[in-house]
Amino acid sequence: MELLIGCGLNRTKKLSVQGRSDWVGLVTLDHEPRHKPDVVYDLAHLPLPFDDNSADEIHAYECLEHVGAQGDYKFFFDQFSDFWRILRPGGFLIGTVPLPTRVWAWGD
Repeated sequence: MELLIGCGLNRTKKLSVQGRSDWVGLVTLDHEPRHKPDVVYDLAHLPLPFDDNSADEIHAYECLEHVGAQGDYKFFFDQFSDFWRILRPGGFLIGTVPLPTRVWAWGD
């Protein structure tokens, strides 16, 4: 399984591991049902609804900065520990965040 969290309406694989440019077993997660994800879920609630060692890749494009409160290091470490739990050994967490020069980079 490859998991795309905070997918919105976009299902494009923006970054990939060499040799894995297409989705394999894509599962999408978003908090907004109108986006029609496979799983409707709020990333602020841990643990995420996935089995241990179930994902080869987790993709998060421009969404992790919207979760948790600024300075909440405990949530940050809990969230990344949950990603670790979901990933299979040798799996990849692939994500993007806004550039620091973007107007909302520090607001989110």
